Amino acid sequence: MTPNSRAIWHEWKRRLDTRLGDRVAAAPSNERMRIGYAVSLEMSLEGLIDANHLWGTISCSAVGPRGDICGVTTTSGLAFKIPGRIGDSPILGAGLYARHDVGAAGSTGRGESNIYSLSSFAVVHAMRQGMSPKDACMAALREIQDATVDPDLLNTKGLPAFNVKLYAVNAAGECAGAALYGGDAVQYAVCAEERRRATDVRSADR
Repeated sequence: MTPNSRAIWHEWKRRLDTRLGDRVAAAPSNERMRIGYAVSLEMSLEGLIDANHLWGTISCSAVGPRGDICGVTTTSGLAFKIPGRIGDSPILGAGLYARHDVGAAGSTGRGESNIYSLSSFAVVHAMRQGMSPKDACMAALREIQDATVDPDLLNTKGLPAFNVKLYAVNAAGECAGAALYGGDAVQYAVCAEERRRATDVRSADR
């Protein structure tokens, strides 16, 4: 850490501990996550932290000229790591999964939900059963929605109060992106035969 990043971390920790009060050690992890994220947003609005650095996951899947399929994910995870939290990126089948004869899938967003549902594996498995990348991603998002029952994770409509985005490509090179929320506001990049384009993800909230 640099002196500046360490000072910012100390300020974030001070605010988090102040809000938790006497429950610092005993507070449930989901409460620490919620409050910690709120503090991060607060510090971002004050200009102490770049909003683009509160999280950071990149998923990339590819089909090579000989049909080789691969996937990679790189992540810093949430800023200001919560003790005991493990993100989905290092969990095979959660944040990333690839099968040579089927395709690959990756995700960004709330990692815990990808872990619970093994979302990337679910997408690849659905493509193996014949689903298109788009339909496979949408099916995995519905599974996340159905599995989210904790009141702390639901909005006033009873739907997930967080976002998850899934990206997939099959062996034929067909690709798709989908998100719980976002629609035209969320895009992913596609590169095929030297042509590059930004493509809107499908949104499950439509």
